[in-house]
Amino acid sequence: MNMYRLFILCLLYVPSLVQAQIFVANQATLHIDANSTFYVPQHIENQGTISNQGTIEIIGNWTNPGTNTPTGTVIFDGTNQQISQHGNTFYTLVITGGGNKEVPTSMYITNSLQLDNGYLIPVDTAKIILLPQAQSTIGSEQSYVKGTLYAKGEGNKYFAVGTDNLFLPAEFHNIIGNNTLFGISVHEFENSVVTGKGARTIFDDTYWKIHTIEGALQPSQVSLPIPQNYSGDIDSLVVVQSETVTSPFESIGYDNSIVSIIPYDYITSKDSIASPILARGILLDVNWDLLYIPNALSKNATNPNDNCIKVYGGLFKAEDFSFTITNQWGNKVFETKSLQEMESIGWTGENKRTNRRETTGQYFYYIQAVAKDNTPYSKAGTIWIID
Repeated sequence: MNMYRLFILCLLYVPSLVQAQIFVANQATLHIDANSTFYVPQHIENQGTISNQGTIEIIGNWTNPGTNTPTGTVIFDGTNQQISQHGNTFYTLVITGGGNKEVPTSMYITNSLQLDNGYLIPVDTAKIILLPQAQSTIGSEQSYVKGTLYAKGEGNKYFAVGTDNLFLPAEFHNIIGNNTLFGISVHEFENSVVTGKGARTIFDDTYWKIHTIEGALQPSQVSLPIPQNYSGDIDSLVVVQSETVTSPFESIGYDNSIVSIIPYDYITSKDSIASPILARGILLDVNWDLLYIPNALSKNATNPNDNCIKVYGGLFKAEDFSFTITNQWGNKVFETKSLQEMESIGWTGENKRTNRRETTGQYFYYIQAVAKDNTPYSKAGTIWIID
């Protein structure tokens, strides 16, 4: 194996230079001039200074506990590599060559992350951070970050992330605050999911997790991809959010006016993000115009539906339902916790305690329920017996 110890190396107006394995010693400098390419078929370890104004293309591992002043490009073109930047910065970072590029120490990117072929994998607590002016390419099934990708700054932020097997990018829109710093990772649910307000179900087993270090994402909206094999009604999809993976997921709607660079069909939330767990759900839309509670009954009515008070519309869940009727003195004359009873039988005017029919006059009802879209509902009203 060839090992070169560099104390000072300057490349001036040299189109390309090939070196095997490079070690930049303490107080030494490796300088790559603009328009020059430095090709390393094995490893680079820097204990001194790397000044890259051109292009470094490396097949082996990159270890950089030293200093670097990047304004150029570093291309990782090996099949499986390790990128240990020790908190230093890349200007333009290109991932190609295929395989996995493990990142055991944190790194920053100031200009561009170009994902062509291969996977970036942060290890343990290492962070890959896009600084405010940095942009990421769209990525693909062949190249994305398998883990958490961080971004700093305001405006729109795109994250080419995914699980071990799936490319599932996300884009956040209209972030306010240049000091906002947060990351995105994608995971699979391990347990059953509970839906909340506005969501019928979560239609797949993946979710996105927001890792906020500084600032807040409100009033940002988010775009998430729709699976390419999804055959349902796209217009029925919504973005849902939750405080934890075991808490109820509530809809934050969908907004067709937002444009995203996600390379597939996508959905964008209507409301801003308020919780750290995001997923894709199916809308549960309740038509409140169907809700009807009559305000009078009579035992002499020719229509059987007018002999009783029912709850019409089929909007409510059976759980957490109650319907109470009191007389004008506040005494309870009827109460049930059965939605099925109020939809099929209703109140016939009979006092449940005495089993006698109440007299003609005014009565008061109070309904408390939860709609099928998980919206809490309560209402008070009047009922007349007009025998």
